[in-house]
Amino acid sequence: MTDLSNSLSASVSKPGSNPDSNSAPNPDPNPDPNPIIDLTEERLEAMLRRAIWNTLILGGGAALVLWNLSGWRNAAMMATGAAVSAVSILEWRRLIHFINRAMDKDGRAMEKGGPVEPDAGDAGGGNADSGRKLTPRGGFMAAVSLVLRLTVFAAVIYGSLKCFRGSTLALLFGLSLAMLAMLWEAIRLLRD
Repeated sequence: MTDLSNSLSASVSKPGSNPDSNSAPNPDPNPDPNPIIDLTEERLEAMLRRAIWNTLILGGGAALVLWNLSGWRNAAMMATGAAVSAVSILEWRRLIHFINRAMDKDGRAMEKGGPVEPDAGDAGGGNADSGRKLTPRGGFMAAVSLVLRLTVFAAVIYGSLKCFRGSTLALLFGLSLAMLAMLWEAIRLLRD
């Protein structure tokens, strides 16, 4: 009986493993990678570009349908919302690139011996020749430009409401196209 159980355990066990050990099997050393964690900058760029095009195509198609069904005012509201959505994805793309560049600079500074503080006498916050200095002015300019862009978006939305006098729902649907396009691209990324 003992010989039978030893021969069965030897035939079932993997080569190179100890049949007498009662340890749990080793987990897979190479699990399936998470597509979001392994997202490269090129894939992110392609995903955002597709989201912009999807937003523009859906917004244009919906505007044409609205033009035929309810007139040019609602179509213009839809087109305005879709345009603001597409430009907002473009702005998010620019913000992501800015953050990635800042993280790359910070990572290079950490590799060279730690973060480097800007010189007190340097008005720009860093020396372009050293490659190690971080520029706080870049963060301030990004924040100012973000506020300016949001102001322009608000002015475009307000102007479309006052000038076109179309359906607010058409405008809101156009504005939501960016979220829908990004959700579609995220689902697509997770499926791949």
